[in-house]
Amino acid sequence: MTEWLLDYDGAALTLRVPEGAAETLPYSAFYKLSLRRYIAKQEGGLFTGKPALTHLDFQRVIALCEKECARQGGALTVSPALAEYIQGRGNYLAQRFRLGVEIKNREEKLLPRFREYQSIVNAAMALAAQSVYLTALTGTPVPNSYLDLFPNEYDEFFGFSDVLLRHPTPAEMETVNKRLQPFFCRTTKEHLEVPPALPDRILTCPASVEENRLLDLLVQKCRGNKLALFLQILQLESNPRLCSKSWISGISSTCWTAAARRSGG
Repeated sequence: MTEWLLDYDGAALTLRVPEGAAETLPYSAFYKLSLRRYIAKQEGGLFTGKPALTHLDFQRVIALCEKECARQGGALTVSPALAEYIQGRGNYLAQRFRLGVEIKNREEKLLPRFREYQSIVNAAMALAAQSVYLTALTGTPVPNSYLDLFPNEYDEFFGFSDVLLRHPTPAEMETVNKRLQPFFCRTTKEHLEVPPALPDRILTCPASVEENRLLDLLVQKCRGNKLALFLQILQLESNPRLCSKSWISGISSTCWTAAARRSGG
């Protein structure tokens, strides 16, 4: 009877199989379609899991191996170390989930918000990884996507794939929002009683003959490059002397001087 052993050595998941099975397993449909994505290397009958695997991945591997062993008429043993690690991580994350709910229920005015963490320095991230509770503030009221919200813990805590988070269906969005609810609180300017923005004041300043001539030359020179035209127009608006004269040849110094004088340059 085939006997497989799943273990955790403190750093990675390991799968030990008999030597005979170790020779054929990598070529099986089960390994290629299901197990290979979790394996980093093989040394004889020992298969070592990838370092980035989470306890949720461990549970998936256990389920896959149990099913395959049952199909072969074999047996799978899960070591106490692996079982304890999975249970410990599950309990820790469940406690964090409850803590988030308790904090939000205790103080409605406390508005913890996640920040786009790519803008936080590595030292702050290392410190945050050791903390039990973290509050981060941002001036951005709405994240660009779900991936902006604590990306380093998605795999282990929430268990959602990057593909799902990039293009979720309405039903998947409801599920993700429910899981995020204890940890993410969105606020608006109305919630914070921020006064409405003042209306814009539009000041019209007609262009001079010289400025219009420069603009016409820019349009001709940059006709095939809209980005270059946009940048040159910005420079023209600030100070015509910023425009590259190599782009505008054949224009008199008088025109340049007159346009620059109007812009304050």
